[in-house]
Amino acid sequence: MLWDSCQNRRYKLGLIRTLVIRIYRICSTETATKKEINTLRSTLSDNGYPLHIIRRGIKEGEILIKRMSHTEKNNTSNEKRKKVIFFTIQYYGQESIIFAARVKKICQKLLPHLVIQFCFRKHMSLKSIFLPKLKGKDENKKNKNLVYSIPCMDCDKVYIGETSRMKDTRMDEHKAKVKLLSSDSKIVEHILEHNHKFDFSNASTLALETDWRKRVIKESIMTYRTLGRSINDTKHTIRIVG
Repeated sequence: MLWDSCQNRRYKLGLIRTLVIRIYRICSTETATKKEINTLRSTLSDNGYPLHIIRRGIKEGEILIKRMSHTEKNNTSNEKRKKVIFFTIQYYGQESIIFAARVKKICQKLLPHLVIQFCFRKHMSLKSIFLPKLKGKDENKKNKNLVYSIPCMDCDKVYIGETSRMKDTRMDEHKAKVKLLSSDSKIVEHILEHNHKFDFSNASTLALETDWRKRVIKESIMTYRTLGRSINDTKHTIRIVG
């Protein structure tokens, strides 16, 4: 992580502390530890870290190592542990830090028994900008995370469902249930009752949706639009206010 990168300053300090702790835990001799600490100093310096930040991070890491080596059983057993809740927000610089501080201050007043911690993630990276373009379009996106319709070959009834898997995979599952005459299949129920067949090869895609909740809602809307021609149950009650 470069010092000039758009990342929270505490994460950069935390990086130094983490590396120091790893050095002290992995190195078996004092000579090896000093050698690795010196290597860490030069590496951080090459990445633009100021000298006072490097000294501070190394010192804090060494303090943490000493605390870890001295177990404070009496203190930890007597202290009442507070519940910690973590929130992840996008990092836009100082504005994100100010926002997190204000929310924590309000929560401390309203919920003193809780400890609110904020974690920051990058909102934009080189990977998110260039990698999708370099990889090109994913043709499989059109064949998964969808709402589909399977027509009956002998009447106007249809089966409408949703799946996060590939469309062909879901069709194979339906075919397998028909062969086994599964009792939990609406398609099998229709076939046994009317001696009809379903055209799995002409199953059509009605909508694409990666979010499961939204996909189920879309499935219910598509089922409602068939005006009673669908053989599947509606998972959500559709209420239309005129």
